[in-house]
Amino acid sequence: MGLRFYAGHNLHTPDGYNLGSLCVYDGPPRQFAPVERALLATLAGLVMRLLELRRTLGAHADRTAVLWDPVYRAIGGQLARRWRWPGTRPRPAARPASPKAWPPK
Repeated sequence: MGLRFYAGHNLHTPDGYNLGSLCVYDGPPRQFAPVERALLATLAGLVMRLLELRRTLGAHADRTAVLWDPVYRAIGGQLARRWRWPGTRPRPAARPASPKAWPPK
């Protein structure tokens, strides 16, 4: 794949359980600026808040599923407008797994 740049931030629950990491990867090696580190930490926090919300609403997934599409579209739109790095184009926001995928049973 030719990946020569990787940065990641831990994803952990409020109880301290590590779930994995939010990763950024690219082909050419480069420096990861402090503002980019802060942004990655902010995004990791957002991911965890969304996962916790999905876990909390899990019992009502059938009634709340329609809410997730606008939430992810709004987040993707905000990211595209606010954080445009030099030499990059905004990409469409990736759609996460179905609300029924979290929490695992």
